[in-house]
Formats: sequence, structure tokens, C-alpha cells
Amino acid sequence: QAKIGPSACLSSCPANSYSSTSNYVCLFCDSSCSTCQGALPNQCYSCVVGLYLQGSSPNTCLSTCPDGFYGDNTSGTCKLCDASCKTCLNGGSNQCLTCSNSSILFLQSNIGPNFCLSSCPSNTFPYTIN
Repeated sequence: QAKIGPSACLSSCPANSYSSTSNYVCLFCDSSCSTCQGALPNQCYSCVVGLYLQGSSPNTCLSTCPDGFYGDNTSGTCKLCDASCKTCLNGGSNQCLTCSNSSILFLQSNIGPNFCLSSCPSNTFPYTIN
């Protein structure tokens, strides 16, 4: 464990570090953590910019959220996609990138919004890329 130096009297540890209660020193967090409870990568309370906390804290910071979640830049956390989406841009039902189950991705334009539907709407047809 690397200690933060030089010695100083602090009421709390600075960013990217945590207080070791056993010997009362500030120690560095894992490089992915902005705040943490310990030095391991799964002990993050919050993440450095560009990474997302998955699940309740403390937990691990990820560069990409898993399927069913999207990276929310405001909170720095992985948040749930709409249930119809396998992957998404954000939590809205019209923000799907890919669909869960056997749903069909309905592209309204090149830039969205994109919905997942059980079948194609009238005047549209399924298109499969092989």
C-alpha cells in the first residue's frame, strides 16, 4: 500500500484515497475509484470520470456497462435500460440499440428513436442482415 505524503494533519483523506483505521493514514484507492472504502478495485464508492459504478457501492468501476444497462454520465453509474432493450443509449423505451428476447428493432431514422417491438408496424417489413 502506498501512503500519501508528506505527513500532514487532516480531518479526512483527499480524493482517490481512504482512511486506514488500523494505523490512521491515508492510502490510495484503486486507480478506477474516485472515492473508496479500500484499495481493491471492487471497493469503489464512486468512479473516476469515464467509468461507471455497477450495482450498489462499494463495487467495481467499469468502462462499459453490461447488457441491460447504460452508462449514466451524470451519476457515474450503470443504470437499467428499458426492459425491451438488450442494450440502449439511456433508459427510455425509444433508446434501444439492440433488443432483448425475440423483439425486432424498429428504426424510425438513422439517429433514432429506436423501439423494440414484437412485430413490424404496418407498411414496414423485417430486414435481416446476414
